[in-house]
Amino acid sequence: ASRFEDCGDGTVADNDTGLLWEKKTGTIPDPVQFDQTVECETAGCPDPHDVNNTYEWSNVLPDPNGGAFTDFLAKLNDSSQPATWSSSSASSIGTQTSGCFADHCDWRLPNVVELQTIVACPAGIPCIDPRFGPTASSPYWSASSFATGPDDAWFANFGFGNVNFDDKTVD
Repeated sequence: ASRFEDCGDGTVADNDTGLLWEKKTGTIPDPVQFDQTVECETAGCPDPHDVNNTYEWSNVLPDPNGGAFTDFLAKLNDSSQPATWSSSSASSIGTQTSGCFADHCDWRLPNVVELQTIVACPAGIPCIDPRFGPTASSPYWSASSFATGPDDAWFANFGFGNVNFDDKTVD
């Protein structure tokens, strides 16, 4: 069995760590053209899965209040999406069993150690298994702040195959 499995619902399962990852959609722009990323800080982005979206970790340092949290994760965890409710037993009646993204309402940014587990360059750039869908070379934030600089957070750059840190206000 392969380590990564496309679940067919917009997610990728990591059979080694047990983590479930969101799969990106869309098309990566031609690198020769000007930057075609979409900054999602002001009005948000309608499709949280679009590979061209970029988000700040924080807009008032050092708090987790940038678009990565207020737009991206808020949309994945939006329980106002069409949902089904359990009615199978008295103890589970009224428990939401679907809705949100891929029927999970507990999406979060991975910590830096979790994020490092999917950075790999065996097949070249991008440095991630192709089952994750299109992957931009821009930073993908982790939930981990930099220990000696609380205004910085760790990220992965799949274009270079590295993990590094930067100011949380960068998108």
